[in-house]
Amino acid sequence: MSLTPREIPTGAVRYNTDSNKMEVYIGDTWMEVSVSSPNLDGGARGVFHSGRTSSGNDVNTIDFITISTAGNAVDFGDSTQPNESQNIGVVSSRTRGLNGGGYSSSSLQNEIGFLTISSTGAHSDFGNLQSARRMAQSLSSATRGIFAGGLIDPNGQNTIDFVTIASTGNGVDYGDLIQNRASGTGMASPTRGLIIDGYLHPSVVANT
Repeated sequence: MSLTPREIPTGAVRYNTDSNKMEVYIGDTWMEVSVSSPNLDGGARGVFHSGRTSSGNDVNTIDFITISTAGNAVDFGDSTQPNESQNIGVVSSRTRGLNGGGYSSSSLQNEIGFLTISSTGAHSDFGNLQSARRMAQSLSSATRGIFAGGLIDPNGQNTIDFVTIASTGNGVDYGDLIQNRASGTGMASPTRGLIIDGYLHPSVVANT
């Protein structure tokens, strides 16, 4: 037996096969559920920042792709900071991408730069890490970015920096890793971050 309009509870949801839209019952009528495009906040993009070519030259190119489609990378802009080379740490929210530290022109860097993922162009200065280093393990939530450990040639370090991605400023002391570590993998949920494997410098491979 079908329900009369007065028996349909407010907030009920249905799929309209005629319009191929989701609808919600409000008051005495069915209203289409509005949706937004992830392109508006950068959620559909992947960004590749700087690096080093096979010939050993540092590059400052920033490329991007649209993750939901296939195709070649497109030019986003250029890095405007010295850390345009290798071994940078990267974190992001859905709207901003940050890069920190790195190794360029035979020197370690402590700069943090940021870009707005939904736009294109050169990235901007965000602040500085507590110390210059490369190969820092990095991870982030939607609000906070973490740069943990890293390599200050030839030794690792255990310092953990954090930044608030939506603002600008220098890295703030978060605490310390249990061991001096670099080149590990960072991963995070909205509430917890993990640092896995890497090197316990100067030479020991970590599996913790």
